Amino acid sequence: MDWLDIKEFFKDAFKYILVIALVFLVVMYVFTLEQVVGPSMESTLKSGDVVILNKFIYGIKDVKRGEIISFNYADTKYLIKRVIGMPGENVKIENNKVIIDGKILKENYIGNIQVNNFYLSSLGYDKIPDDMYLVLGDNRSNSMDSRNPKVGLVKKEDIIGRVKLRIWPIKSIKIVGWGGIMAYMKFKELTKYFDFGTEVHPDNLPEYAKEYLTDVETIVMAYKNSKDYAVFTNKKLILFDRDPLAVYYKKIHIIPYKSISTSAINFKQGKVELLLSLDSGYQMHINFVSMNHNKKENLKIVYKAMMNVKL
Repeated sequence: MDWLDIKEFFKDAFKYILVIALVFLVVMYVFTLEQVVGPSMESTLKSGDVVILNKFIYGIKDVKRGEIISFNYADTKYLIKRVIGMPGENVKIENNKVIIDGKILKENYIGNIQVNNFYLSSLGYDKIPDDMYLVLGDNRSNSMDSRNPKVGLVKKEDIIGRVKLRIWPIKSIKIVGWGGIMAYMKFKELTKYFDFGTEVHPDNLPEYAKEYLTDVETIVMAYKNSKDYAVFTNKKLILFDRDPLAVYYKKIHIIPYKSISTSAINFKQGKVELLLSLDSGYQMHINFVSMNHNKKENLKIVYKAMMNVKL
């Protein structure tokens, strides 16, 4: 091996070493994988799910209510829970409702569960101290979280990172974390357009479309087109905006009826237009085509149910 060969060898080796070093830095300081263990975050996350953890985010942003975090517990273990109580707040649970500073927290990511009352004073605090957070599992009846003195309030310095994306199982890839704290996603588009042409029986919906229902929800009506689904429940509208170029990627628009500020429905020849303005200022324009008289009457019933919930 002459000098040129040795030089080329070290040149190539340096590239691989650099790549390995970059991967190591990303895993150590930016992103890493964690597996969900146990049922405490069901139905948002299930035992065995693999999630991507953003370890860098809280170095540049504040922790927010509703975010799902991983934090150190008992030295070598970690727990995954949802942030509920923020610094300076008083949190209690009465009659199965989370109450923060006297106001009931609206949560549509938990089912109809029965849990014991909880008071922050049981942990020795009147208010949550600075840089500490109260966390709960979504499966409140089977979760070891801040209600347990062994866990207690979580210090900011013990937070490993924020859970934002579930990547396994493949069929269940989705962004997680906003649950019902955010009433809907804030999209870049000022107005989002959808067109639907076929009614779908609830039993024929894909499994991923059913994952966003709580135990107290029922499907009133569902529609589809070549790539999207619209599911009207007795509580909210769920729009699945599938990217036709990607098998698993989709945007999920979750719109509780109470988050609709104004609405209108227009019946035209062979179609119906549903116009929704959300509290955030964003708008949804949903067209239903190939609509005969019976289908229009069904949609009218759905619309009235939406407005009754809103009121």
